[in-house]
Amino acid sequence: MKTIRLIVATLIALSLGSACSDDDKLGTDIPLAPPYTLPERGESEAGDRVIDFFEKYSSFLLYNFTQEDFQWETVSSGLKYEAVYGDSQYLGDMLEFLDEIWLDFYSDKFKQEKFPFKIFLMDSIAQRPKWEGQPTTYHRALARETAVAIAGMNGDLKQMTAKNKKLCKDAVNVAFVTFLLNQNKLDIPAEFYAVSDYTKFASYSQLQIEPDILRSYGYLPNVEGELSISEWSPYGTISEWATGTWSMDPKNDIKSFLLNMVMHGNDFPVFENYPSNGVKYADRFTWNYYLQKNADGSYKWPLIKKKLDILENYFKDKYQVDLAVIGNKTY
Repeated sequence: MKTIRLIVATLIALSLGSACSDDDKLGTDIPLAPPYTLPERGESEAGDRVIDFFEKYSSFLLYNFTQEDFQWETVSSGLKYEAVYGDSQYLGDMLEFLDEIWLDFYSDKFKQEKFPFKIFLMDSIAQRPKWEGQPTTYHRALARETAVAIAGMNGDLKQMTAKNKKLCKDAVNVAFVTFLLNQNKLDIPAEFYAVSDYTKFASYSQLQIEPDILRSYGYLPNVEGELSISEWSPYGTISEWATGTWSMDPKNDIKSFLLNMVMHGNDFPVFENYPSNGVKYADRFTWNYYLQKNADGSYKWPLIKKKLDILENYFKDKYQVDLAVIGNKTY
């Protein structure tokens, strides 16, 4: 194994050592990021891909790491996550899987500029309960402070159903977009924020606002709860009734749009429909539904259409990334 030490960290350490005297020290020394290891080239095809990935994108695909590294965060979230380590014999399968559900959607330029320094690969991501008696929750992917964690590196990759592959695609891209937003790595055009009036319901007396009212002002529902969908729990917890104050926050607005864009296509062909308020589940959270037209041909919710067009065109022009392709991808 060859050790790849962090060049930036080394330069910082050297500059601090030469520029600061003992009197200039700013308190206790903080340890720099640890070195990570890359496989020796030629050991395996999968190992060579890990090396190539780092050399091209300056991003480590980590499958041999410590719990402390995975769990590290500057401010505690209060949630206890634990990595269930994957079997390295499935590394090649995992990399092919990531190509299919994640990597191939993004341009080389985007990956070089935006990808996290660390990508943790593992069998499972376990969220341990805070209190005794509560169950452990498992995640397909997770945004960490300086990394993205992805589960699935095990023997189930070859037997994965089309439904679960689509759910994994959703989870990984949601975690990635969440990481990008948390780290302010995306330049969002100002014209997006100019469409909706974020002060419209500032004095609204009710906590909840009817969905169609929110949509008329250009807002989409929060769909993060949809990630709890599985083949055994097919309906998830999509928030059809959004809290007004939450929706009016520009940060939540852009997040809801981007997550809807990478999760949903023109249709939603994953699970059987079930009726809810006269609208089928599979039709409620799709772009065909959000972009439905009135009898005169005008859009029912024109502000949603306007904001969608702004983001789609911006990501294509600036990043060479087609978000609609991600949302529409099924297996």
